[in-house]
Amino acid sequence: EKTEGNSFSVFRVFRDSNAIAIGGFVLFLAVSVPVAFQVKFDSDIMGLDGTEKEIIEREKRFQETFGGGSAAQAVAVVTGENEEAALSKNDLLFDGFTARSGSAGMASLSPVWKAYATRKANVENWNRFWDETRIANLRQLFAEEGEPFGFAADAFDPFFNSLQVPSVKAAEPGNNLLFSQLKQRFVAKVEGETRVFSFFPDEPELLAGLGELKKNIPDLVLISRTAIAASLAKDYSREFGRIALVALGLVLLLTALLLKSAKKVLIVLTPALAGVASVAALVKLAGQDLNVMNLVSGIIVIGLCVDYGIFRVHAFTHQLELGTKTAISLSAGTTLIGAGALLFTYHPALFAVGLTLVGGISAGYAASIFVVPALCRLMLKEAEA
Repeated sequence: EKTEGNSFSVFRVFRDSNAIAIGGFVLFLAVSVPVAFQVKFDSDIMGLDGTEKEIIEREKRFQETFGGGSAAQAVAVVTGENEEAALSKNDLLFDGFTARSGSAGMASLSPVWKAYATRKANVENWNRFWDETRIANLRQLFAEEGEPFGFAADAFDPFFNSLQVPSVKAAEPGNNLLFSQLKQRFVAKVEGETRVFSFFPDEPELLAGLGELKKNIPDLVLISRTAIAASLAKDYSREFGRIALVALGLVLLLTALLLKSAKKVLIVLTPALAGVASVAALVKLAGQDLNVMNLVSGIIVIGLCVDYGIFRVHAFTHQLELGTKTAISLSAGTTLIGAGALLFTYHPALFAVGLTLVGGISAGYAASIFVVPALCRLMLKEAEA
């Protein structure tokens, strides 16, 4: 039987508060870190506009039923000093789109009403193709093939008489209510200029193809939720990523300068590690993805948790009994009360901030109260002796 003084006794280890605190912390990391690594980052800040999920679902069902599918619509806009110039650019846009993706995906005025110059050129090409020689050859072919079936010699005259188009009118169809209503959807006059709109599915592949058309249509403007979200996400992610790295670097540098000990720095970072792991795990368990608001409030979590660690290490190092634990508890408590109110909001951005602060500060506070002193007694004991 082992003696009570044996330092390797299992019962002695579990009675040791230091071992319990450190063991609990290791167990917490073992559970939370694998969950945290499963969380994904959602860079689409458009999802933080506060629109209720029920409204989004209803809009999606309406779009699927009446809007021609589940894909959202983007808008392509061309501008001209007059209507003829704008319609000519719209023809270039439509032809370029159909050459890349087919005409089924774009709603445009071009298939119905092209610019006068385009229509005139089409008529000239048509008449050039149906010259007298080609028409004569086709008449002979029809006559030869139709004779065994008893067709009269002039049976196809109406067809041949319609092949040649004498001219094309520049004016729009008069007194045509359907055409007028159709044109109102696609053409608008703004500040002396004419703008022609085309609509197409808001998909990255189509946006990329239309973006290439700007070489031939410099003033082409694409209005796309997907493009706006991607651009904002790229900018925000880059900026917040840079800010997070700068903040983390400054925290590490300042901590190292103040403590001047690698062991102390590692101990001080323990609450921050607990806070970050807790936030990522809570986001995953809540069925959400990390977003930019989690990153912003996560910087606050890291800063406060590192402060808690510094205060505890300083109090242990200098054997101070000045109410450090009480001060940390009050600081964490006031933060949790203020941030906890955000958990009751329906706005996704505010809820993300509340979840990050409450989860991160709670875990960081617990680590500073229980784990940091245990690590100090374990790692700094010889140094302080």
